[in-house]
Amino acid sequence: MLNINFFEKKQVNVLPYVLAGVFLVLIVLMGIYFYFTQLYYNEAIEQDTAWVESNASDVALSRRIEQIDERTNQASSVQNTLTDTQFPMSYVTADLTNLIPEEENRVLSYQLSEADQIVLVLENTNVNEASSIINDFKDLNYIDRVQLLRLENQLNDSDQFLFELTLDLNREVLHEVTQK
Repeated sequence: MLNINFFEKKQVNVLPYVLAGVFLVLIVLMGIYFYFTQLYYNEAIEQDTAWVESNASDVALSRRIEQIDERTNQASSVQNTLTDTQFPMSYVTADLTNLIPEEENRVLSYQLSEADQIVLVLENTNVNEASSIINDFKDLNYIDRVQLLRLENQLNDSDQFLFELTLDLNREVLHEVTQK
């Protein structure tokens, strides 16, 4: 028997159909992956939100503690800065008044300027007492210079005078002295 083909059958190339099918399957798999990933992360976000809502007081307390801790750290740094730059006025005042006998009756004014100078006005003081007070001031480590600015006779017949003194302070030495 002979087979005669009057109609020629052409072979169909299936490779493009296979590639298209594989491509569609991969796209469907990626879509399914992204869909389930989105569901997972949405559920995780909902769980986290529910946990935060159920523990809102604890979360608020934690945030408040963080704020207090931050403010405490800021306050301690500000306090350290202030202590480093603080002018020890009470120490200077007490130390200087201890060197002046009967300071309640003699100190007329006591002024501290920004240039680290103290202007001290003494009244009812004779020359020997003023000289002794000036020498005592010069013996202090934190006083660089003592100047007599003014000398006035308070009463014409007495030896009581008004002395105006300027004391130049050395801030670094003063801080060292006060920290001891």
